[in-house]
Amino acid sequence: MKEKYEEILEAIWKADEQGMPPGEFIERAVGSDYQDDLAEMEKMELIRIAGEDIFLTPKGYEHAKRIIRLHRLSHVLLYHVLGIRDHDERERIACKLEHTIATEMEEGVCTLLGHPRYTPEGLPIPPGKCCISGQSEVGSSVVRLTEVRPGTKVRVAYIKPHSFAILERLSGFGIHAGTTFRVMRQSPAIIIKLDSTELALEKSIGDDIYVYRVIDADETQDGSYVYDEDLVDGAAPGDDARSRGLWHTVKGWLGIKKD
Repeated sequence: MKEKYEEILEAIWKADEQGMPPGEFIERAVGSDYQDDLAEMEKMELIRIAGEDIFLTPKGYEHAKRIIRLHRLSHVLLYHVLGIRDHDERERIACKLEHTIATEMEEGVCTLLGHPRYTPEGLPIPPGKCCISGQSEVGSSVVRLTEVRPGTKVRVAYIKPHSFAILERLSGFGIHAGTTFRVMRQSPAIIIKLDSTELALEKSIGDDIYVYRVIDADETQDGSYVYDEDLVDGAAPGDDARSRGLWHTVKGWLGIKKD
């Protein structure tokens, strides 16, 4: 499918998501010269045009969902794994990645990230087959707090709470994306040490917090944080090494260096 058609489908999805007419979204994505494209896409049964309204057909919906999913997964990858905090920079790269990521890599990236449901900005990520099946064959560098071995120092990658009240509570404790702490115990409650304070968290809340292990900068030769393959109890040898391999592969592919 033409990249321009994918951009139009993505624009229609976003407009529908916000309850807005699609015209402005399409023009912003591909420019003002798109009427002939709409006519062709209708012939392809990707969209249905009714006056000024444009609707996704079931076929178009599936294509649009995949593009949106790839775009937003790219944002999570770029933010949490590659450390790109600038939204405009992430958007520029994500717009390229969404058209080039193969299905196999899509599932690998999603599993690596722990099947995220939201972007760093809170936009929903449509689930894929790997999310529904709970696939975990690719060793994930980002795991639930409940899966971390006691004694491990971790950094919060993201939080996907079941309620806003939980998010507020964690924020009150100073726990948010980027917070670093050490896991002291996992049973009967999760005990973490944040700075000089020990906090107890319910297991259900621990399931909402996704983390990756870090080693203090003075423990490494180059002063950088690194992932560690001993993060999770019972992890098969080499699982996290594969995750780090994918991490370095993507960095090299994009030509990006982590700060």
